[in-house]
Amino acid sequence: MTKRLTIALIALVALVLVAVLPVSATYADVNNTINAGATVYIGEQQLNVTPADQAYITSRGASYPPKQIGWWASAANVATTSPSAIFTLNGTGIDNSVYISSAAFGTSVASGNANWYVVNQTGQYGAGFGDTSFGPFFIVADPSIVVDVWDLSTGTTVTNGKAIQGDYLALRINTNLQSAINSPVLRTNDISADAPVSTGNMDINLVGPTGSTFQSLYTGNATVPIASLVQQNVTSAVWFWGTTDGQTPGTSNTALAANWSTGALLPSGQSAYPAGVYTIDVQSDLNGMYDNYLNGGATYTGKTDSQPATVTISSNTVALAANVNSVVRSKPFSVTITGKPYQVYHLWIKGTSSMDGSYNNQPPYITPNQAGVQFDPITTNSAPAALVPYNPFADNGGYIFQSGISIWSNVAHGSDMSSAGPNSAAVGNGTFEYANVSLDQTGTRTVQFSTTNWTKAQQYTIRTEQDFG
Repeated sequence: MTKRLTIALIALVALVLVAVLPVSATYADVNNTINAGATVYIGEQQLNVTPADQAYITSRGASYPPKQIGWWASAANVATTSPSAIFTLNGTGIDNSVYISSAAFGTSVASGNANWYVVNQTGQYGAGFGDTSFGPFFIVADPSIVVDVWDLSTGTTVTNGKAIQGDYLALRINTNLQSAINSPVLRTNDISADAPVSTGNMDINLVGPTGSTFQSLYTGNATVPIASLVQQNVTSAVWFWGTTDGQTPGTSNTALAANWSTGALLPSGQSAYPAGVYTIDVQSDLNGMYDNYLNGGATYTGKTDSQPATVTISSNTVALAANVNSVVRSKPFSVTITGKPYQVYHLWIKGTSSMDGSYNNQPPYITPNQAGVQFDPITTNSAPAALVPYNPFADNGGYIFQSGISIWSNVAHGSDMSSAGPNSAAVGNGTFEYANVSLDQTGTRTVQFSTTNWTKAQQYTIRTEQDFG
């Protein structure tokens, strides 16, 4: 993309050249058969803990089916004190509809995961205390979900920020709900359930600028042209939608992955994802917790539904604006580039190659030592040596912006680089007339230009351009 700015020393003028479906159901039977020691979550219902019951019976004898489980505060001795909270089981060794309610189990998870032990009954040793020799009957956890937007094109997070139309995006989910999926020994699918484990433990909801909700996205991948956002099996604490293995994006797991192609086109040729703000949240339908675990009657944000994250999809354009309307010689001015976050743009004073840098024949120059601004090395009476392959961070002057024309050949070089005269110092054999400018996370960078009493009074065109490849 290319932008130009025309500037005069008296008057400065900026010239800028410039799949929708209904949401899913909120309940799914997912790995709801619980073995001893498994992690369960506040809000889950219809849990079949019979395998844990039977394991205890095997451990203690047929006459001692577990009747109660209890939780002990952190400072308590489980084996010698009464529990801080008690939950009553069926007592027959068959428990296939346990509800992990907030009222019964919520206090125990206030400080983190909570171990719940079988409470010894009358006739057992230590009656009324916890049976620690069996280990936890199960572990109760408070669910947690956080979502971020990851730009695969730049290798950065753009949550609540900006991505350029054409970038490929992934979604990062941080959660503790992975144990519901990745603990096959401790949690298994109930063969009597309505849906298999492939139902998944997470749904991703993506709402576009018009308010419509997407349940799948175009990927730009010929093998998987459309990727679903719902019924995702989130199997790790940090999990990525948009990579082949759910792990942190890298060359090996993104090259053939199905992720969000923000530049995808509809069959009509229109953009599938027009510029605007997109909002993403991730909810868990794990065994009814989304409906059961509420915050004052509302969805429990951060627990069963993530805090919404946004990303603004911006058109693939660049803008250039100046800070003043007129410039007096010997005074500085600045221009602001607005474009793609974290990307490098070429910036130069166009069409000044005929100027020799002498008195009243010198253009403005880019002020040295600015953040995000990098010059080529100064050379004597010749163009900076071109690097092969071309390196945009160290070979800006070699950039060909027009057929056969490089940036360095388009700017003033000075007439006598062998001396230390002001014309040499100001233009630096042309290298102070252009620079590489790295934009920040917001996609902007302000760059200052200096003028002297040697600067010629005329109009100048300032140009910025990035080769997107």
